[in-house]
Amino acid sequence: LLVLFDAEWGLSMRLPNALRFPRNMTLGAIQDDHLIYELGKEIGLQLKRLGVDLNCAPVVDINVNPANPVINDRSFGENPANVITKSCLFMQGLQDAGIAACSKHYSGHGDTATDSHLGLPVIRHTLSRLQQIELQPFQTQVDAGVVAIMIVYMSVPALTGEQQCPITFSPQAVAHLRSQLGFQGLIVSDGLNMKALHKYFENEGIKSEDGDIELKALQAGHDLLVMAQNVPAAITKIKQALANGSLSESELDEHVMRVLKAKEQTGVFQRKPQSLDHLDDTLFSSHAQKLKRRLYASAITLASDTRNLVPVAEK
Repeated sequence: LLVLFDAEWGLSMRLPNALRFPRNMTLGAIQDDHLIYELGKEIGLQLKRLGVDLNCAPVVDINVNPANPVINDRSFGENPANVITKSCLFMQGLQDAGIAACSKHYSGHGDTATDSHLGLPVIRHTLSRLQQIELQPFQTQVDAGVVAIMIVYMSVPALTGEQQCPITFSPQAVAHLRSQLGFQGLIVSDGLNMKALHKYFENEGIKSEDGDIELKALQAGHDLLVMAQNVPAAITKIKQALANGSLSESELDEHVMRVLKAKEQTGVFQRKPQSLDHLDDTLFSSHAQKLKRRLYASAITLASDTRNLVPVAEK
C-alpha cells in the first residue's frame, strides 16, 4: 500500500501526542531558510519511521485574503516569493528523507473567504492573474521535482470554462496542470467527503448516487481518490464507465502507472516490517527537539516598537 499522511506541521497534525512543530505562518517569519529544509527532512524521517510514504504537504497557497477561514496559518504567508522559497525547501527536505511530497491546494486556495470543507469557493481571477500569483508556487514545485499535487474543491472559471463546476470535476482544469505546468507526477484529490462536491450536485439539480463523485474525479484526471465514501459503489461505477466507454482502459492504465511510479520512488516495494521498539528515539530525538526550539526562536519578530519599550539595540 501507498500510505498517505497529513503532516503539514509534523505528526502532531494527526497524532496529538507527537512533537508539535510550528505552523507555516510562523515558519514564514524565519529568515534562515535552511531551517525550513531541515524541518522538512526531520518530518520526513519521522514519517518514514512510521511506515508512511507520502505527506500531503507542503501547503503552497499564498494567503492574500485575510478573511481566509481554512488556509490562514497553514500558509507561509502573503508574500509570493517567501511562499515559493520556503515551500520548495520544505518539499525538498521531505523528498530527501524518502517521503513523497504532495503540494497543495491546486490551483491556489489563498484568496478565498469560503471553507471548501463546507461550501464551494469561487475564484474569479483571470488566467493571467492566476499565472502571476496563485500558480507560481506550483510551477516551482513542478520544476523542482515534486512527486504529487493535490487538487482542491473550488470553482475557477478561468481554468474550467464554467461558472460553478469544481476543478475536481474538470478535465480542462486538470489538463492545464499537465500541459501548461508540465506536471507528469501523481495528481491526488482532496478528501472526497467534503461538502463542496455534494453541494455542486444539489445546486445543479443533478441526482447523484454513491460512487458518482469518485467516478467524475477519476474521469477528470485524478490518479488517487482520497477518502472515497463508498469504495464498492465507486468500483462498480468505474467498471460501468469502462464498459460503456466513458472511461477508457488506456486512461486507467495511465493512472495505474503513475501510482506504481510513485510507489517505486518512495521504496514501497522494498519496504520491510519495522519494529516499534525505541520509537521515541526517533520521534522525540534531541535533534528534533533542538530544531523545534531553533525554529520558534528564529521566528520571533519585532513588529513595532514606536515607544521604544523593547530593549533592542540597533546595530
